Amino acid sequence: MLNQRLDKNHQQRVGEVYKKSHNVLFKFTDTISQISYNL
Repeated sequence: MLNQRLDKNHQQRVGEVYKKSHNVLFKFTDTISQISYNL
């Protein structure tokens, strides 16, 4: 029971980290495209 709960929490944390890194990557590529567009 406890093991399942820990696994669920771990999955949520991994999901949050994945979302954050995805957002950072998206902003990064967006900034790059804006810079190359301005060049």
